[in-house]
Parts: sequence; C-alpha cells; structure tokens
Amino acid sequence: MRGRSVATHPSPTQASVISWRSPVAGSATISGKVQDVHPECGNGVTWALEVRRGTTREVLASGVTKAAEIIDIGTHEAVRVRPGDAVAMVVGPRDGNHVCDLTAVDLVIREGESEWDLAADVSPDILAGNPHADRLGHETVWHFGSEPAEVESTPEIPADSLLAQWRRAATPEERAELAGKIQRLLERDADTEAPDSPDRALRRQLLSANGRLLGAALRSAIPNGAEVNYDVSAPDVIEFRLPAELAEGAEFVAKVRLRDPEGSVQMRATVSRPDGLQGVAAGKAESALQKGQWSDNNLRTEHSDPVLAREGGAAWRRFEAAFDEFRALFPMALCYTRIVPVDEVVTLTLFHREDEPLKRLMLDEAEVAEIDRLWEELRIVSEAPLKQVDVFEQLFQFATQDAKPSAFEPMREPIMKDAARFREQLVELAPRQVDAVITFAEKAWRRPLSEAERIELRKLYETLRGEDLAHPAAVRMLLARVLVAPAFLYRGEQAPEGESAAPVSDWELATRLSYFLWASTPDAELRDLAAAGTLADPKILAQQARRMLRDPKVRRLSLEFGCQWLHLRDLDSLDEKSERHFPTFARLRDDMQEEAVRFFTDLFQSDRSVLSLINADHTFVNGPLAEHYGMPSGGPDWQRIEGIRSRGRGGI
Repeated sequence: MRGRSVATHPSPTQASVISWRSPVAGSATISGKVQDVHPECGNGVTWALEVRRGTTREVLASGVTKAAEIIDIGTHEAVRVRPGDAVAMVVGPRDGNHVCDLTAVDLVIREGESEWDLAADVSPDILAGNPHADRLGHETVWHFGSEPAEVESTPEIPADSLLAQWRRAATPEERAELAGKIQRLLERDADTEAPDSPDRALRRQLLSANGRLLGAALRSAIPNGAEVNYDVSAPDVIEFRLPAELAEGAEFVAKVRLRDPEGSVQMRATVSRPDGLQGVAAGKAESALQKGQWSDNNLRTEHSDPVLAREGGAAWRRFEAAFDEFRALFPMALCYTRIVPVDEVVTLTLFHREDEPLKRLMLDEAEVAEIDRLWEELRIVSEAPLKQVDVFEQLFQFATQDAKPSAFEPMREPIMKDAARFREQLVELAPRQVDAVITFAEKAWRRPLSEAERIELRKLYETLRGEDLAHPAAVRMLLARVLVAPAFLYRGEQAPEGESAAPVSDWELATRLSYFLWASTPDAELRDLAAAGTLADPKILAQQARRMLRDPKVRRLSLEFGCQWLHLRDLDSLDEKSERHFPTFARLRDDMQEEAVRFFTDLFQSDRSVLSLINADHTFVNGPLAEHYGMPSGGPDWQRIEGIRSRGRGGI
C-alpha cells in the first residue's frame, strides 16, 4: 500500500462505503482503482461504484478483487450529477469473510475545471472530520460510513439500460428520444428482450408491483395511502387473485394480529384452497445459518404455517403444556444427536448430559446413583470446569477482535464460580485419592500392606508434592510406584523355615487359585476369606473353585491354558497359511480360536472327562464357521451343535 493513500476494511456484516457528495451540477468523469492490500490471506472483497440519487442507485461498475492485483474501475464519462447526488465506492466482505480485507481505494472525480481526489483531499488531515472537506473549500464532500453487506444487490437502475442512458443524456433531444424508447419497452412483450439484457431487468423493475412506477400507481389507488385490513374469524379463507405478470418474482407478505389476546390462530399462505380447516395443520420448518458475527445466534428458522398466540395468554399456556409433555418423552438428544460440537476447535460445550428422561422413566434408585457417580467421576477426571475457564477466556479474547464480547459477559460469573468450587472440591478429594491408591496397592500386591509400606507410600507422595509436583501428577507417580513394585510384577511366596514342606498362606493360596482359574488377581470374596484365614479349609477351597469355574472369567483358563496347550493361543494372528490353498482361513481364524475357547470353557464348567477332547460329539460354531464345516446353522450367533461325529468330526 503506497503512502498518502486511503484504505477501508469491511466487517462480516457491514460493507464499508466511501462516498463523494456532489456540491455541483454538471457532467462528471469518474475514474479510480481498487486493490486488496492484504492478499496473503482471506478471499478478497466485493466492490461496486454507484451513483446514488435519493433512494435510487445506479451501478457503474462492480467486481471482486484478485489477490494483490490493482483493479482499474474504468473511466466513466458524462455522468450527470446534481447537488446532493453521491458517487459511492462500496467495499463488502466476500461471502461474509472479512479476514484480511484491508482495501486501498483511489477515486478521482472531475467536473469541468474542478477535480476531487480522495487521497489528495483526505490524507493530509484524515482525522479532521467525517464528513471531510475537499481542497476547493466545500465542507461536507467526502463521507465515510457503512451499510448492511446483504443489501439487495440488484440496482434499481441497471447499468447500460435505457434509463441509465437517459440519466447521462446531455441534451433535451437525446432525453426525449430515450424516453420514447423506454415507453415502447414497457408497451411490448418482455420476451422481445434477451434474458440477460439490462433493459429486460429495467422493465421488470418498473412494472413490479412494489416498484417505483407501477408500485406507486397501485398505492395511489388506496385512499390516503392507508392499509386495507380484513377482520376474519377462524376458520376462514381469504382468496386474492393477482395477475401473473405482477406476481412474477414478487414476495407475498401478510401481517396478522390477534383480535382476542387470550386466543390463538394459525395462518397459512397457499396457492390453492386447503382441503380442511379443522385443527392445527402440520407445517414445515426450515433452519439455516445467516451470515453474521460468530458470537451471535445466526440460526434462523422459518415456519410455513405459524401459530400466533400472546405470550402468557391462555392459548400460549396451553401450547406450552403440550410442548412440555412432548419434550418429556422425546429428549433433545433424540432429535439432534450432535449437541456437542465435533467440528469446532474451541467450544464451551465440552459435555452434554441429558439423561433426565432415562432416570425418570427407566432407572431405579441404585442405577440413578450409579449414573450420577459416573458423571461426577468424568467431571473430576476431565477437569471440565477448569478447561471451561480456559475456553471461555480464548473465546472472549477472540470476540474482542471481531465479534461482540458482551455476548459472553453473562457467562463469566457462573463459569468462574463453578471453577472455584471445583478447585475446593479437588483439595478436599486429595487425601481420599491417596488413600484410594494405598487401598489399590493391597489389591495389586495381593496381600495386606505392612505399616512400614503404608508409611513409605505416603512419604513418597509428600516428597513429590514437596518438589512442587501438582497433586494429579503426584498421584500418578504414586500409582506408578505401586505397579512397578516386585510384589505386583512377580508372584512370590514366602518359603517356610527349615527343610520340611509347609502349606502356603491363605493370601498365597488365593493368588494361586485366582491366577490359575482367572489369570488375574483375587476378587473381593477370595480376599475376605484369605483375611479371615479360612480359605485353606478343604470344603471352602472346593466351594470357591466351583464358584470361580461358574464365572465367565474362566474363559481365561481356556485361552491361557487350553489354547496354549494345543498351540492355538495365537491362531487369530497367524499369517503363515497359504491364501491360495486356504482362501477362507484369514476371515475364519478368529472364529476358529473362539471355537476352541468355548469348547474348553464348556469342558471346565461342566466338569467333563478329559477324553471328550478326543471323542466329543459336540462343538460350538457361528454362522460362518458352520458354513465352512458344512453344518446346518441356526443363525449368525454362537451355538452348541450335537452329532458332529456322524460328519467325521469330534474332539480336537
């Protein structure tokens, strides 16, 4: 961007307007240039050079910027201006994107011997005022403002149309000739003009029902310009007949007001008479995002058949009650599954909980307590209240740059208070979390801790905190200490004194039994019996073995012992079979290993003879495996089938 020049920047919803207000009457020549001076980012800007008189506007030139290219807007000669007319350069955000939209504007207007140069007139003392004076002594010539970026883009006077030529005509003879052409244009059929002809667009505008020519004539037919009102009692239909040529491209708008503030009415606008008028008709709702600042609610919903009611009135309350009844049975999550944004980098909606209907309609007290506990656990582990503070500050800072910070201000106090309460809760929970790690150590090490071990673990935590390690990190380090201890990594047993054999302790017996049958640490019942010193009792030991064999976790015995014994442990990852000779193996290997696991599990839980490994007349298959074996299948799920020896199969 060169020095002593003028630049402007639109916003997401506002176009920037630099206008020259004519202090003279005459025929002007207009020229200039437009350049995007931030071409490194963004998608450019839209620009338009317009001549405005009253509420009419004529577009002389328009376009979009292309990177850093300097765009010549052309030289427009013989542009007739009157005092008060405006020559405006409108710079808008292209597609609502205003990023990197700083735009340099050169605008020069000449009339006779006088010249107005935007940069030369304004840059020496740009802060002098708005409007800004020119160098010729006129006080209010250059105006700087804005207007909605979504202003109807179709000009009222299409460029190069007969009316635009009439406005630029220099002599009365030219104007008379052009006026005759405009009259003939309005008298003949529209199809005589090309679809993209500016004169066809002019004809459509002048003959529009709300246009400046015909619209004014139609309005003058109403006495004193008053509105025509209809007093209607529902249900009723009012029919209007409009000439197709007048209705083409027009929008029908009806304003409706309730006569009875306690009642309600549904309005429908249709092109045909409805079949029935009883009850509320089901309408359609269309929602779309409008362009605007990202901090605003830009979602707009239009209803085809709206129902009108006064807020707080009897009808309003009836509808509210009906809506509440519907929402009680159909939660929002069923209607809109993406409540938590997944396409946003920064969002205040970290989690969304909507299980009130589930709790009210389906869960008992214990289940409600469990789901509440899980949500509270998620809240603590995720530290959502603290993360929400960080997100809020980021969004607030973003809003100070290109949106409305005031939209976020009401959220500040509740977010900060929730975070403060959460910090207090974390302080209260810290000792309990250390106790939980020590309790976990007893489970992981499969025996009671000695007092010295308890003291050593607590001392380690205090040492870590003394080294300025935060509580969460210190607890994680304490947990790591438990998991790297030999007591967890190895199954050690205390050797008896002397050379004679002796029974293992109840704790060691619980570990042996649990790792043998379940390949895992003892559960609560085994630990309780070991603590009571009764697990070694033969009756209790046999009872526990039978209990553990009935548990689904016994499939680990099938996998870790049975499958390893038959060298099937890693069948599901075996890649050494020839795909040419065994084309179905790759998709069946998981099922084949599962068949072996289910077979062994049945053997253990049913206390079958070891000989059944050789001569069993049953097996377990799913749909694909039954098809592979050539056996009848009852469906895709796993099932036990009998009589397989007759098919040449059985046992291993």
